[in-house]
Amino acid sequence: MAQHGRISARGRAALLVLVTSGTVLGAGVARSVAPASAASTPTVQLTTNTPNVVVGHAANLTARVITGGAVPTGTVTFFLDGAAVTPAATGTKTLTGAKNSVTTNVTMNVAGPHQFTARYNGSPAFLAATSGQLPVNVVQAGTGQAAVSIASSLGTTIPSATPVTLTAHVDGAPTPTGSVTFANGGTTLAANRALTNGAVSISAPSLPLGANTIVANFSGDPVYAPASGTLTITVTAQPNDRFLQHLYTDMIGAQDPGGEAYWASQLAKGAARPAVAYAFTQTQTYDDAVVAQLYTNIMQRPAAGDPNGAGFWAGQLRKGSTPERVAASMVASDERFASPSFGNNTVDTFIAATYRALLGRDPEPQGAAYWHDFLFGGGPRWQMTLDFVSGIEWAQVTVRTMYTKFHLGTPDPGALDYWAHQVLGGMRDDQLAAQLTGSQQYFDWTQAN
Repeated sequence: MAQHGRISARGRAALLVLVTSGTVLGAGVARSVAPASAASTPTVQLTTNTPNVVVGHAANLTARVITGGAVPTGTVTFFLDGAAVTPAATGTKTLTGAKNSVTTNVTMNVAGPHQFTARYNGSPAFLAATSGQLPVNVVQAGTGQAAVSIASSLGTTIPSATPVTLTAHVDGAPTPTGSVTFANGGTTLAANRALTNGAVSISAPSLPLGANTIVANFSGDPVYAPASGTLTITVTAQPNDRFLQHLYTDMIGAQDPGGEAYWASQLAKGAARPAVAYAFTQTQTYDDAVVAQLYTNIMQRPAAGDPNGAGFWAGQLRKGSTPERVAASMVASDERFASPSFGNNTVDTFIAATYRALLGRDPEPQGAAYWHDFLFGGGPRWQMTLDFVSGIEWAQVTVRTMYTKFHLGTPDPGALDYWAHQVLGGMRDDQLAAQLTGSQQYFDWTQAN
């Protein structure tokens, strides 16, 4: 007979008492109950927008506690080189406002590389966790290293006379301020252009032919030291470039890559070739070249040996005189009259030398006799030589000389007559030179040579 207070095996099977986490479930009810969830480990992410800091300034840090679910609570402590940041108000921040991140600003007083970490101190729902190390470099004012680069809107190979946009990027964190000066070799393209968000652009209307080394010089700022970057841009020749190269040689006897690039851009914009050629004749360099040629042809010595005299005659051209008048004055000079080669202090020797110098031939008997009487009668030499450069024969000599100089061959009778009468009608040598070098015939020659 069963006794009170004892439960048989059969009764134990029927009567099940479950106690889970201190709670007793009703007798005779069988249930499956999962154990309570254990606290999980979050991930701590530490970032900065100030990887480079000037001594005495603050590193800005942000720590994020990533749980993959519920918003964490609790505190985050920041560590600098393994030690908790002090004071506590700066070093430990509380997660509030249903946010999973906190920020702090830590004043950096020691130059050199440093490491930050952030530790989430845990909560009932989440275990403590620590971020990886975050490097921050602290520099003395103006000693940080910024990276300077240059970009071309058209790449690194462009045709001549093509405007190109050049952009300098100065990279660093924090973003560099200050300015950039652009140069092409020793030529400044743009000076002290202020950076905006670490970049600045300029437009270069035209670059010289060949390889151009573009340099962007960063001025430096309170954080970064001055720095520079380079970019090589190759400019390829176009038909107008051949024209201009020959024009420089024929007009002034020298090349000028920067000038050629400028005039190529003007031609590309629609400038007429005769107008460009005429601009060459209005330069001091052209006047100096004309005088040098007159010294060679008339005085038969280099202008470099007489810098004062050459400078005087070039000055006369710039004041409005003409090559004809300068030539006439040189031929009539006391130096030529006394020279054994040209005058030998005798009238008839001087007359013959003047014909050869100005007209390129020996005198005819009638002409020689006329000028003999003129000079013996007290006529001045300058009046004789000026008369020589005022007639049709001199005009024809001028046309033939320029045709030869500018590779145009021998003028046909019609062209010779036309241009000679233009000269007699008042066309100056510089205007004639511009018309001939601006012609299609001259352009075609430059393309073939």
